Amino acid sequence: MASYYLKGYTTPDGVNSRADVREWQNKLGVKADGIWGPNTQAAYERYANASSMSKFQEYYNTIMGALNVPSISVSVPSKAELKEDISSYLRPGVDLAISKRRAAGETAKAELDADAVSRGMGASTYVSSMKEREDDDVQSDISIMEAQYTATLAERIAAALEKYQSMSLQAQLQNAQYAYNAQTTAMNLASQWFNSYMNNAARAVKGSGGRSGKSGTASKNMSTLDYVRFVSGLSAPERSMLYNSGASEWVMMRTELEDALGKDGYRTVRSAFPILGSAGVKSISNKNYDKARDTWRWAR
Repeated sequence: MASYYLKGYTTPDGVNSRADVREWQNKLGVKADGIWGPNTQAAYERYANASSMSKFQEYYNTIMGALNVPSISVSVPSKAELKEDISSYLRPGVDLAISKRRAAGETAKAELDADAVSRGMGASTYVSSMKEREDDDVQSDISIMEAQYTATLAERIAAALEKYQSMSLQAQLQNAQYAYNAQTTAMNLASQWFNSYMNNAARAVKGSGGRSGKSGTASKNMSTLDYVRFVSGLSAPERSMLYNSGASEWVMMRTELEDALGKDGYRTVRSAFPILGSAGVKSISNKNYDKARDTWRWAR
């Protein structure tokens, strides 16, 4: 065991001393004791996984930006606007009825006068009283018409407001459903893209030229050399996560490699490609490279 990490733990690329470990521990916000152990590893995984979450968020935002989410809008008029609109077709009928009632009253009074003249009563107190009673009846009928009009107007305004409120609520619910559907679609697609991204990080792509590919279609017919190229092409943080992380996506990759190689083959490859600085990776002997390649070929 090196003096700067505990057994079972490996440090990232370029971390080769207690001073390097302390620098990372200060960056990660853990106790800077110069020893790479479980607390430092956990903090490092959170740091490394942050880039993965950023990738997922990038996919999600891209998909959401590309989706054409429909939206329903309801223009709700004000109470004053509704009153004006409803009055425009209610009031003429009321005014006509009032006009007819007044005309009927005038006709009734004219008939009283004519009847009084024919009887020789002239401007009697009785005739005057009857005409006043007719005026009162006309005014009473007009008051009733106005009251009915006011009540009808208020009722229709209330009904219209309720209808518009219901339409607005339905539009809001439908828009919420549209938004939820879009978010669900984006979440599902982003998950697929992200899983593909993580899977491709665990598999080499043919023709990668010795570097691991982060895109393309993973092949089940990859050669042993393709697998070795994948491990050798991982960055130090990625290799550290592959070997040590308990996060589900990295466990999945590690399990896939172990299943493909067998545990002995996986250990051989891990030994051939430890977590070193970039110079250390380049200095791995051809013997170890060939041994790892042969182990993968045997396991497949």
